[in-house]
Amino acid sequence: MESVVKLLKNKYAPFFFAVSLFFISYRYSGIVVDAILYLIQYAHYIDPSRFVGDPSFEFGNQDSLGFFTPILGLFIKPLGANLGMMVYTVTMQFLWIIAAVFMLESLMRLTCNRLWTLPITILFVFCFSNGMPIEVVRFFHFVECYACSRSLSIVAGIAALAALFRNKRWMSLAFILFGTLVHPLTAGWCLPLWFFYFFPKTRWPIAIFSLLFPLTFLLHTGPLDVFPEDWLRKPLVFRPTYVIIGRYVALLSFFGFVVKKFSRNEMVLRISSALALVLAIALYWDCWGGYGEHVLLFQVQPWRALWLGSIVAVPLFLCFLKDTLLYVYRHKKVSEPYSVLFLIGVNLLAPQSFILVSLSPLILLRKKVCFKTNPGKIFYSSVCVVCCFGLGHPTVQCLVYTGI
Repeated sequence: MESVVKLLKNKYAPFFFAVSLFFISYRYSGIVVDAILYLIQYAHYIDPSRFVGDPSFEFGNQDSLGFFTPILGLFIKPLGANLGMMVYTVTMQFLWIIAAVFMLESLMRLTCNRLWTLPITILFVFCFSNGMPIEVVRFFHFVECYACSRSLSIVAGIAALAALFRNKRWMSLAFILFGTLVHPLTAGWCLPLWFFYFFPKTRWPIAIFSLLFPLTFLLHTGPLDVFPEDWLRKPLVFRPTYVIIGRYVALLSFFGFVVKKFSRNEMVLRISSALALVLAIALYWDCWGGYGEHVLLFQVQPWRALWLGSIVAVPLFLCFLKDTLLYVYRHKKVSEPYSVLFLIGVNLLAPQSFILVSLSPLILLRKKVCFKTNPGKIFYSSVCVVCCFGLGHPTVQCLVYTGI
């Protein structure tokens, strides 16, 4: 037993286990997908004359919004395209898991005993392993297997969260600004979180601005307009899908209700309320960009903010689940909030099950909660779980969705 406690107290153990398990799942996929684009952008960076008149560079592209190309050049110039992009990808994957462990250690200081850092870290790595449902939103993987700018941006974002959880205001802001300059659509969502957490009085002004901003389509100027007619004849519109809405609802339910039930830590509650507001703004803008056909809000892809909520929700859920299991084991009692935690937690890890959380807010909003073992209530909760799993099955969802 003493050897186990020593292992749990070892501050280097989470890094060793996390890195080892992480690279069992992730690999390098080669110069594919967006990596091809970034390689061409680097070729344009070193010799613009070769691309004179090319529409991709004549009217601006992704390279116009950040300074990623010079950073990529630090790897390609000395190592060549193939080896350089591989080294860059593996380096970003390594930095991703290191930043994630620092973030988890910072979060464990706020939520539970530090002895649980190692097991929570191992479970976290499994949850975000390659191919798990929660580690991807549309085509955006939280950990990419090829060279792209969002890999570095999300590393900076996770590092910013680690600093924020330790209440290091300016260090977290520095990471956020760096990540935003590399890829604004990824780390940029950390900026409102930073303001909402460190300066709570900015919440109302930013929320009102976000609420009114979609009305800028009335200006009919550049991207502040509705989709041109030729867009509507092509499959270009990424409207919020069934799965995306499910992820939003799960995260909003978690940060808006569950955290308040299971945590009394002031910093955790502030972080959760700030994240809930960020996700609410993202959902609102996502609907305006897809269904409201607002050009700019479609282009900024608000659904990318889901990585921010997911990366924080999973370790919090694991901590709450640990506390729940210990409570049930010690007191031999079951209560409805624990069923709610189970429902939303499963939906976080399998976000295709939108229906799975439909009953959760209703249970949470009940005026009376029984904290004693009640066979009738346990049976009722079990039936709800079974029904939710059935309704959450992809086949049933497909039938419901097509029927709508």
